[in-house]
Amino acid sequence: MDSWVDFSEGLPNVIINELEIFYPDFIIRAGTYGRGLWESKLYSAGISPLFAEFSTDKYSVCVEGEVKLINHSTSTTDSIAWFFDADAVTQFSSNKDTAFVRFGQEGDKNITLIAYKNADADTLSRAAYISVNMDLDFSVFSSSGDYFWRGDTTLLYAIGAESYEWYPEIFLSTTNGDQVSAFPNTNTTIYVTGTEGQCSLTDSIKIEVNQNNLVRYALPLDLGENGPYINFGASIELGEPHPPLEDCNSQTDWCDEFGDGLNVLANSVWFTFQGTATGNISIDSRGFDNQIAVYDSPHPDSILVGNYSLLAANDDYNGTEFNYSAAITHISNLQSGKIYWVQVDGSGGNDEGEFYLYLYNNPLDIPEIERPEELNHFNIFPNPSSGDFSISINSIKFENAQIQVYSLQGKIVYSKNINLSGANQELQISLDNNATGLYLVKLSSESWTETRKILIE
Repeated sequence: MDSWVDFSEGLPNVIINELEIFYPDFIIRAGTYGRGLWESKLYSAGISPLFAEFSTDKYSVCVEGEVKLINHSTSTTDSIAWFFDADAVTQFSSNKDTAFVRFGQEGDKNITLIAYKNADADTLSRAAYISVNMDLDFSVFSSSGDYFWRGDTTLLYAIGAESYEWYPEIFLSTTNGDQVSAFPNTNTTIYVTGTEGQCSLTDSIKIEVNQNNLVRYALPLDLGENGPYINFGASIELGEPHPPLEDCNSQTDWCDEFGDGLNVLANSVWFTFQGTATGNISIDSRGFDNQIAVYDSPHPDSILVGNYSLLAANDDYNGTEFNYSAAITHISNLQSGKIYWVQVDGSGGNDEGEFYLYLYNNPLDIPEIERPEELNHFNIFPNPSSGDFSISINSIKFENAQIQVYSLQGKIVYSKNINLSGANQELQISLDNNATGLYLVKLSSESWTETRKILIE
């Protein structure tokens, strides 16, 4: 015991359950009962212990695929020597600290490292340390998350192979390497072939491209129902405008949701429509709490530099029943065939969701004409309807009549001649094959004509 040296600094004065030396950091660690894990630097009399240690970058590899082995032996060794199975082809760094190895046959491979210091040597052998096979397992993924918009760039990554070939090249920054930039303008599948030694495998990733985040990629609207659309993950452009923040229910403003004039825009998307022959337009929406603005501008880029006229804007037209979705009730005097721009964002620049837009060439809020009771010759139910509805007719005369149903574009979608019975009668009408939206039902007899609105949902 005379040769023992007291070096207990950092160690507890308690019963030790387990004692282990971690040579790479020259640390001794002690596990205790109820007192945690303790550690201390190893005692050194000026001579570092000699030990051999190494690691690998992969434990499974294809035949002739490269494995990198790294020496972690005592830093003061004089030299090291690596030993591999007979089918190994090797290359080394200048000091042999790194070995690059390719095995020519399948099987579990043994690795041995000997570290030398003066007349001493330490040997570390690991049996069946690396599995060599013909199985290649690699994967590809994108940095764009769940939503990708036209005009964006996403990074694509591949891991698990030695080299990669990407295609089609039209949407890619390069076709080689484990990382490429992709910028598709439509839904696209990107393929990548990974190679390691004698193994080769092709994987793919599908990028679904949402089109209308940028004003220059605005989507055209048709009369009637349009959608569904989303604004998930959309962004705002430099110079993108928004209406004044005043009145939530007007046709010229948006709400100042937070009272500070901030966060007005966050996930806006863009649309266009052509001015109609009537010069009138209205826009309704359904789906989530949004805000809508309509602009007149000569070019999409002009909007971003302030060269535009705000024609209309609304935030909360529809109230709680339809999640405060916005609507533009009427814009008149539009130029037929001219392109106009529609901006939609979540209310307060925060909400995201799926939504529909409804474009009409008549005012959205056409009032029903007040009629004396004796002139109410017919009623419609149910209204709104899924397409099948009934007309209840109250007539005091025997006479001929005609029922016609018009779309807001003036197209006759239903017509039927009937005989009025001089008493209450009921007729069934089906518009199942027509688009959803607002229609006008006109009933004309020899002595009177009346019109009602029906909403098909």
